[in-house]
Amino acid sequence: MTHGKPQTSRQLKLAERLIVLLILCIMVGCTDVDSGSSIVGTVKLDGELLASGRVLAVSDSGHSATAKIKPDGTYRVLTREGKGLQPGRYDLAVIAYEEGGSTDPEAPRESIVPRKYTEPKTSGFSVDVEAGKTATKDLDLTSK
Repeated sequence: MTHGKPQTSRQLKLAERLIVLLILCIMVGCTDVDSGSSIVGTVKLDGELLASGRVLAVSDSGHSATAKIKPDGTYRVLTREGKGLQPGRYDLAVIAYEEGGSTDPEAPRESIVPRKYTEPKTSGFSVDVEAGKTATKDLDLTSK
């Protein structure tokens, strides 16, 4: 009987494809697992809590997420879906603009934080995130 060989060959090809797909998923990070990890802290400019703006977190592996700075100066970074961050090292940036001013939404707004803090690679702020844990990073910015 020759039916055993073609089926075994088909099963091997299917297994090979599944292994390649699994490896690609791991490399690309297509898992949808909630690690429960987050980054929390406060944001201050010259010792005063910032009441608005955003904190941007970018990992070494390319994952990114943002958080709104609350009126009490605190922030909590999660993914857009509200899930935990992927474990790894994250560089942080702060984006905050002058309140008020023009009612035109397209009018240019002036940043209230120095430019170096608006880019994750130049801000000088980074934090290591572990699976299932909350990392705390207070961001103390200076205008000078």
